[in-house]
Amino acid sequence: MHVRATIAIAAALLAAGCSRTEAPAPQPPVAAAPAPAAAAAPAPAPAPQRPALSLDALSAQAWRVTESKAVAAGSLYVFLPGGTLLVATPGSTIARGRWRAEGAGIVMEEDSLSYRVDLLELHERRLRLRSHNPGAPVDMTLEAIEAAAQPVPATFQGAWGADRKACGQPGAESRLVLDAGSVRLHESSGKVLAAVADPRNARQLDLVLRLRGEGGTRLAWRRLRLAQEGATLTDLTDNAQGGLARVRCP
Repeated sequence: MHVRATIAIAAALLAAGCSRTEAPAPQPPVAAAPAPAAAAAPAPAPAPQRPALSLDALSAQAWRVTESKAVAAGSLYVFLPGGTLLVATPGSTIARGRWRAEGAGIVMEEDSLSYRVDLLELHERRLRLRSHNPGAPVDMTLEAIEAAAQPVPATFQGAWGADRKACGQPGAESRLVLDAGSVRLHESSGKVLAAVADPRNARQLDLVLRLRGEGGTRLAWRRLRLAQEGATLTDLTDNAQGGLARVRCP
């Protein structure tokens, strides 16, 4: 009986061992897939290139203000090629300053003040400026001047020369001929774009001219003073105290 019990126990243990399933061997860990790289931000589009400043386009014309909230319509702006700036509001004499190109705009100097001016639009016949003078910026729209708003005063009209001898020589270097809207000066001739009388002295006159000759077309400015008797015309452009004095030709 004891032997049978022992055999039964051994058989049960053997059956249990055969029916037990081996635990699967542990698998090596699988490396996680790398996170997808973030898409690179697109490069910013290049800023549009502004056209290069054409000093010729700016200084080839005399300009008149047509629209502005701060500058009187009819005001005159002239950017002479050598850097001289001429400005006149209606009813005032011409004030002289300086201008120069800087970056995509210009710098204007008036009455010892220097300020930046943006060129918003620059075409052959139309100009738009934004002036950063003290205070709020000032916008101006200007048009190219085709003819003077006022004619040359009759007292300044006529032929002038350095002396009587020059009066008799049409090609004399000092010879100047003025009429209401045109000018002849030595070997050049052209149109008067502005005739601005000094409101304090009617015998002083500023002329802005477009001259043709001597190899090209150019803007010019002359400041003239008529003597009391009307027989002598002095050029004050380069010397406020007195330059070339011309006599009236018969």
